[in-house]
Amino acid sequence: MEACQQIAQQTGILVDPVYTLAAWETAMLLSSNEAEGGPEVVLLHTGGTLGMFGLAQRYKKYFGMLKKGHSH
Repeated sequence: MEACQQIAQQTGILVDPVYTLAAWETAMLLSSNEAEGGPEVVLLHTGGTLGMFGLAQRYKKYFGMLKKGHSH
């Protein structure tokens, strides 16, 4: 959850901690290879924001802190 919050704060992109976070981390790893002359990397984020509602119910304390403007 903390990694998702950090990504959102730095980029404005919401990622879920299950699927999209794994894709994000893989894209970041591959993009470091791109910087070293590897192939260009594109991550197509197609949504998944609705899945965040279920997470908000599961992690009420965490999402309550976000609503109040607190962070870790």
